[in-house]
Amino acid sequence: MESTFDINRSNSNNNIPVNSFVHDHPILKSFIAGSTSGLFSTVVFQPFDVVKTVLQDPRNDKKLGIINATKSVWQQESFFGFWRGLSPSLVRNIPGIAIHISLTQLIYSYLTKNNQTSMVKSGVAGFSARCITVSVLMPFTVLKTRVEVKIDNKQPLYIFGCGLLAGGLASCITQPFDVIKTSQQVSKEKLLLIDAFIMIKRKYGIAGYFKGLSLRVLRRSLMAAMTWTYGVLIIFCLGIWMDRKYRELNASHRVPGFKIFDAVYADGIVSNNQELIINNEQRVSQIMKYGFPSLDNVRSYKNFVLSYDQRNRIPHWVLEHLTPESVAYNPNVDRASCDFYEDKSFHEFYRATNKDYKNSGFDRGHLAAAGNHKSSQELIKQTFVLSNIAPQVGKGFNRDAWNNLEKYVRKKAKHNKNVYICSGPLFLPKKGDDGKLWVKYQVIGDNHVAVPTHFYKIIVTESTESKFYLECYLMPNQVIPDDIPLKDFQMPLEGHLKTKVYANP
Repeated sequence: MESTFDINRSNSNNNIPVNSFVHDHPILKSFIAGSTSGLFSTVVFQPFDVVKTVLQDPRNDKKLGIINATKSVWQQESFFGFWRGLSPSLVRNIPGIAIHISLTQLIYSYLTKNNQTSMVKSGVAGFSARCITVSVLMPFTVLKTRVEVKIDNKQPLYIFGCGLLAGGLASCITQPFDVIKTSQQVSKEKLLLIDAFIMIKRKYGIAGYFKGLSLRVLRRSLMAAMTWTYGVLIIFCLGIWMDRKYRELNASHRVPGFKIFDAVYADGIVSNNQELIINNEQRVSQIMKYGFPSLDNVRSYKNFVLSYDQRNRIPHWVLEHLTPESVAYNPNVDRASCDFYEDKSFHEFYRATNKDYKNSGFDRGHLAAAGNHKSSQELIKQTFVLSNIAPQVGKGFNRDAWNNLEKYVRKKAKHNKNVYICSGPLFLPKKGDDGKLWVKYQVIGDNHVAVPTHFYKIIVTESTESKFYLECYLMPNQVIPDDIPLKDFQMPLEGHLKTKVYANP
C-alpha cells in the first residue's frame, strides 16, 4: 500500500528522471520539503509571531489588542521591527519543521509497516513527532522569544553563540585525531596510532585528516550550544525554586519586638527584587529589628543597612545597631587610612563621586557615623562608601552639632544593652516672599548631588528585654551656634517625620 504522504510517492508515472538516492530515501525527501517549507513560512509569518509575542509579554502593564500591539512595534522599530528575531526563528523553524515532518513520516511508516493504516496511527505519529521536536528545539524557542521581546539579559543567547563557536573550533582542532581514531576502530588489523597516521597520509594526503569535517562541525557545534543553553535554563529554573524555598524558610522566623515605622518587619527581608542586596540575612534582621521606612534600593553592610536615593545621589535612610562591644575602642583601627569610595552596586549614572564634593563647600557627612564602627578596620572602612554620605555644612554642623549628636549616641551605646539608630536627610518646605511654601535646595557636582535642608536621627535604646526609650532629633543643615543645647533639637516622631510607633501584635 502506498504511503499517505504524496511527497514520498515515486515519479514512475512520468519521464522525469529522479535521483535514485533521494528516491530510495523518503525520509530525506520529507526533510528537504520541511526545510524549504520552514524557510518560506518563517519569513512570511514572522510579523505575526512578533505581534503575538508582544501581546503575550507579561511585562506589559497595559492590555494591548492586536492593533495596538502592531502600532507599538511600528512606532518603536518601524517596518523592520516586525522581523525582529528572524535569525533565531530560522535556526529553530528550518530544522524544526524538517525534523517534524521527517519524524512523522518515520513513525507513521513504522506503525503501518504491516499495511494497516488508521486515523489513530496518524494521530500517534503526529503527536509523537511534535513532542520530540518541541523538546529538542526548546532552547531555540527560548532564544527566539527573548530576542522578540528584547529582554535585557541576553546571557543565554551569548552562551548559545559561545557554544556554537567553541564547538566549531574544537571540532576543527580535534578532527585529525577523530579520523585517526575511526581508522583504528574500523581496521581489521590492530593499528598503532603512528601506523594509522601514516596510512591516512599516504592514501588521502593532508586532506584525509579532515574528511567529514563539515558534518562533524555541524554536529558538535549544535550539540555544545544546546547542551550549554539547556544547562543555563535548568540552573535558572533550579535557582528560582531554591530562592522560593529559602524565602519560605525565612518567613517562618520572626523577630519579636516593636515596629517603629509603619512598614513591614525586617526579619523576613529576603526578596527576588534586583534592587535588594542582602549580604547577611541574620545580621540584617538584628539591625532592622524595629522595622524600616521603605524598601527602595536597599544595601546591607556588616554593621549597617541603607536605602539609596538614585535621583538625589544620597541615602534615603541608614539603620544601625550598636552595642557596648561594637563601640569599644580598638587601638589598631586607623580612621585616617580610610578613603571615600563609590558604591559600585549602583550604575554609574546614579552614583555620587568624590569629584562632586570637591570644592563644593560641603563636607562628606556620614549617616552611619564612622565613630560608631571603630571595633575593626573593615567596619569603619565600610562607612566611607558614598551611598552612606550626604552633603553637610562643615564648620558648625558636621564637625560640631551633628558630631555632638553622634557622640551622644555612642555614650548611650556604651551604657545600654542595645541601641538602634535610623538617620536620614529631609527636604522641608520654607515659606517664600509670596507666602507660599517652597522646597528649595542646592545641588553640587556634575551628578547634581542634592544638599538636604535638614537631617534627622531616631534613637531606640533598649535598657532591658522589655523596656526601651525612644528619642528623635531634627537638625537644620546649617551653622548651629555652640550654645544651643542638643535637647532643643529633640522633637516627637509625629512631627516632620510623620512616623508613629506600633506595638507588635
